[in-house]
Amino acid sequence: MEVPLIVVEPNDDDTNKENIEINIQRSSRGLENYYYLNNNLPPHNSKKITKIVCSSDTNYVVTFSEEDKSIHGWPIDDEFDDIKEGNSGKELKYNSIFQKDELADLLMVSNDRYALVRISKKEQDEFRIIKLDEKENELFYVKGNPAYDQGTFISSNNDFFIIYKKELEAYIYHTNQVIVNKRETDSDNNRDITTIWKLKSKYKFVFPQQFWQKEIRPPIGFFLTPEKLFLTYKGSNILSQWDLYTMTFEKQYLLELNKRNVHPAVKNDDIFELKQAMVVDGTKKNIMAIHGYSTFNYEHQILVYSMVTEFKISSYTIPSENSTSKISIVGTSKSDGGLLIYGFKNGEEKPEYFLHDLNDLDFYEKAETISNIVPDRVDAQLVVNKELSDKVVIAKDSKLTVFNISERELKMLRDRLKLKKLKKDQADKTFKYYPYPYPSSIVKTILEMFEGLEWNKSADLPAEYTCKELDNIKWNVNHWKKTGKTSVKVSELQYFDNETDKKLYEWKELDEFKYFPPREIFVLACRCIENGDLIMITKQGIRIFTIIQPAKKIKMRYFWDNDHWREVWKSTRKFERPFDFEEVKKELSRKRNRLPSLDFNRLIELYETFYIENNSRIWPFKDLLRIYLHDAPTLAKYGKKILNRAIEAKKGNMVELICNMCKNFLEKDSDNFYLLRIIVKCLPKLQQNYPDIVAEFMAKSSMILDHQCFIVTNSEYNLIHGYSRDVMIYEKNTFWDHYHQIQFFYYRFYNIIKNIIDKISGGEDEEKFGIPVVIFLIPLYKFSSFSTNFDLYYDIYKPKSNAFVDMDYPAFYKEWNAEALLNFKWHTYGKYYYYTHWLWFLIYLLVFAIGTTVSSSILSTEIRYVLLSFSIILGLVFFTFEIRDFIWRPRRYLKNIWNLFDCGAYLFPIVTSMYWLKYGKPPLWLPTFANLLVDLKFLLFFRVFESYGRYFAIMLGVAKHVFSFLVILFIIILSFAHAFFILLSPQQAFDLNTPAVNNDINNPWVLTNQLYQMNPDGSYGQNPVLVQQPSTSTNMFAWFQTSLLAMYLMITGDSSSLSSFSYLDRHSLAILTITFSFFTVIYLMNLFIGLLNNAIDINNDHANYLIEKSRIIAEIELFHLFPHQRRWRTWFPDVIYYEVPVDEVRKQIHLLDSTTQSSSNYSPIISSRLRDIVDVPKSYNQQQQDLLSEFEAINSFLKKINGDGIHRQFSISSIGNSGGTSKPFKSGTLGTPGTREIKTYFSDPDVTYIE
Repeated sequence: MEVPLIVVEPNDDDTNKENIEINIQRSSRGLENYYYLNNNLPPHNSKKITKIVCSSDTNYVVTFSEEDKSIHGWPIDDEFDDIKEGNSGKELKYNSIFQKDELADLLMVSNDRYALVRISKKEQDEFRIIKLDEKENELFYVKGNPAYDQGTFISSNNDFFIIYKKELEAYIYHTNQVIVNKRETDSDNNRDITTIWKLKSKYKFVFPQQFWQKEIRPPIGFFLTPEKLFLTYKGSNILSQWDLYTMTFEKQYLLELNKRNVHPAVKNDDIFELKQAMVVDGTKKNIMAIHGYSTFNYEHQILVYSMVTEFKISSYTIPSENSTSKISIVGTSKSDGGLLIYGFKNGEEKPEYFLHDLNDLDFYEKAETISNIVPDRVDAQLVVNKELSDKVVIAKDSKLTVFNISERELKMLRDRLKLKKLKKDQADKTFKYYPYPYPSSIVKTILEMFEGLEWNKSADLPAEYTCKELDNIKWNVNHWKKTGKTSVKVSELQYFDNETDKKLYEWKELDEFKYFPPREIFVLACRCIENGDLIMITKQGIRIFTIIQPAKKIKMRYFWDNDHWREVWKSTRKFERPFDFEEVKKELSRKRNRLPSLDFNRLIELYETFYIENNSRIWPFKDLLRIYLHDAPTLAKYGKKILNRAIEAKKGNMVELICNMCKNFLEKDSDNFYLLRIIVKCLPKLQQNYPDIVAEFMAKSSMILDHQCFIVTNSEYNLIHGYSRDVMIYEKNTFWDHYHQIQFFYYRFYNIIKNIIDKISGGEDEEKFGIPVVIFLIPLYKFSSFSTNFDLYYDIYKPKSNAFVDMDYPAFYKEWNAEALLNFKWHTYGKYYYYTHWLWFLIYLLVFAIGTTVSSSILSTEIRYVLLSFSIILGLVFFTFEIRDFIWRPRRYLKNIWNLFDCGAYLFPIVTSMYWLKYGKPPLWLPTFANLLVDLKFLLFFRVFESYGRYFAIMLGVAKHVFSFLVILFIIILSFAHAFFILLSPQQAFDLNTPAVNNDINNPWVLTNQLYQMNPDGSYGQNPVLVQQPSTSTNMFAWFQTSLLAMYLMITGDSSSLSSFSYLDRHSLAILTITFSFFTVIYLMNLFIGLLNNAIDINNDHANYLIEKSRIIAEIELFHLFPHQRRWRTWFPDVIYYEVPVDEVRKQIHLLDSTTQSSSNYSPIISSRLRDIVDVPKSYNQQQQDLLSEFEAINSFLKKINGDGIHRQFSISSIGNSGGTSKPFKSGTLGTPGTREIKTYFSDPDVTYIE
């Protein structure tokens, strides 16, 4: 029976085809022949099933037969979840078929049963979308080349997403219902309605700026899932995650350099075959695994990442030449799950299944039950991670069968893996805290221990506790009611041979733990579990103890209580309040076989609890937190939360512990810079409460090598050049297409001009190799990137900031990281916006200056009004930025003195222009100050250049430095002005326009110049002939405000304000004048000059200029960029890289080696790899310190071997001295004397050898 198909025919010009158009092809039997599907017939005409694909909701499976060239659809309903666990599965029934001779492969299936397939053509293969339906199938043409391009159906809305790899574009199509045919009858119900795929949106991939400048486009690599896009490109090991529904960036992961097979941008050539796949936890969506296999090295390489913390959890390599292994994540619906690896191993036809621990892939168990339910010689198989239960879909003999994976077996396998991991982590150097590796039976054991417990009834102590699984470990727990003390001891069963050649054994005590709060009744129950750990239920909470090897010491591995339990424990020491354990049992039962995580608030509360032993303090809970955070993924998950609470609780020692652990992980491996986001997120609080920790952190992280830098490279930049490696995805539209065309034209024009200059200078014949540089990274993860969440109100009026914008970090701007960050921001977008703003302000300045300065004889009234109106418009536009800045953070805005100049430069011209337009020419002082402020504002634009910006930074810094002294000086001047005002102000009323002669010696008419007539006999008249009319400057002390001005003039050396007064009869005036001139003019002013010199020396720093520049860039980011521009990955990446000339690196390392402290009082982390790259060995002091550390380790371990038999203490002089009389070791090679024969003393297998 023929199936009527609705076929989409491609247009001749596929490049211009956007919407998918359709033409109906009717079957030859006519429309009256309705198609009925007979699913009792053998599927695929009894041909072999080659491939199985499942929809993202796991409710529909599609099979493909390469021999039959057909696909079949099989529903998996909820009723299949009731399949009994075991060897018997349930056979599926297909409900749709599609067959076509050109059908080459099945690629994807959507939740609404659209299948993406590959069709063979002569020139190249093509995509098709098939609607699988019981009645008829619809076939749609999709532009693309399956050899390069890839598509998927978005699970949330069933849209179709496809990436065109060569064009660097992505399209999204969505379905739409249309009427394609109307029958002869006019009834509206008699119509043919079908579906078309319409173009919904286009997206473009944009590379970082360095690729635009060089006009190159590296090949991209990607993984597609129904929810996410994981994107990278060749040469980058950053894998970014994008949400397909919103097309927004979410996270990024760091690929391992030595795992070449999992990099999606690795070229798959004709010589070597490369197979890659990605799987994501199908229920919780918090685990992601990448699998890659290449015939280049015949290795299966696997990486597992946490999609919550973005941290790599584990990695694994399977060296196999014949294995066709696949991976799937199972068991995540009810527990923590595992990674199921399965395939045909070593050419066998029966697949084998292995369950690996997701947190450490080295641990695995063979899943025999799963292997047993799968029949031999299967055609295809698929593991489905379903919400309710995991399943295996098996194709054999053209049939499809579903088997439920036994949850019981998964639980058993996970418990085995956890026990293995527990035992491994008991080594003293790798001992870590995990709540998850404990077997699922641990909660059941604790619940059993709660049965019959009474609050005021102690356990029967002393007692011994052992376990059947580990019979060579014995715990002894004792409690003394009189003293309230508790003790826990552990013993080990040791075997030895006696003289009669019979093996004997005895219990040897290993360690004792007695750090408990004293209570009359404390221990309620104890039990030993499979791995030898001891569970203890006390009145304070649940504790678990373990033994670390080979030191064989007791460590507290776990502690937990709830709020009610804690409240009862704190309420009284006499145990007057009983406690009901039913609430605790219910809470533990809800945890689904998992121990609750540590309560950070409780841990912070108990952090400083200590016990004294042998005159030293023991901190059990501090040790517990340190152990807990010793695991990098755990630190990444909980570190920020603990650090925030520690800062709020003012626990400086805990804050320092967390910060030091982050720095230690960074020092061990630069790939751990992801952990620094813990500190970066808390930087504002840390800077406010613990600035020294921030200063040390900034210095330690200032010279971190790029994880891809292993050799010196050449660069054309001679500065500390910063750049990003992130790829941006933006939606294509007219505006952004033109924007990027302009950007591309700019770089093309720049390269042409640069080449012309090189030819003119004669440099075209010279071979240019560039400047040797070393590549570093700024390890402050997400330090300068913004949140991806969009909110119109907050993005416009109160934009959300980041750590770069929030605060000024003086310690940060003393390092290369800051200069690289600012150079990157400035050259990427800052300078373009800044110069544009400067240009418009220059126009504003010229328009206003011409409108208010040029006389009316030259400038007509109409033109003046136009200029003033234009000044008002531009001024208001500029002033809106100041208003937004003020609304954002008023206090911060008012603290910056340059903002006051900005407001004045906009408000005064606006007011002047409005006054002029409405009332005519304003008072002269108004345009005078308006033009002055505008001119000064123009000058402030120069502060972005270092040659000018240093002086602006000095002016601002000095003003802040001497501000308190100026306040003191002002109060002193104010006091003297007040004193002079009282002494010299007129005592009687006077009028400067009306002559008044009286006995008031301070009267301005008395103090003014008077001319007397001389008689012929040489005598003078009693009254003056001419009297000069006094002015306000005749007696400046007649008014208080002029008295204050007179004091200021006296400081500057102008004492004319006192020239009218006589000192002969006015001793008080003479005393005041002498006191003021000596104390203020001579002493304080010279002191002020000295303070200015010191302040200039302090503020004449490159870091202060960078801080000022960072404020300018921060204003551009917050108030000049569009909201979506702040989310461009190429402008605001999470990690920024930068290049430094090798000579500068060598100079800096030599400087740090020659001094004990760096410029910021802390030494940066200088890795051995960096020293090897720039060829700078360790300093002499460091080599001596390393040698001393080795000898101290040797001495300590020799004491452990035989403390009584070896009393010799080794030192550099004793071991290296070849002339000594007593030498237990021979002199070794130069540089490590005597160490060659030390290995012979470490023959005991229980003793760790020290390299």
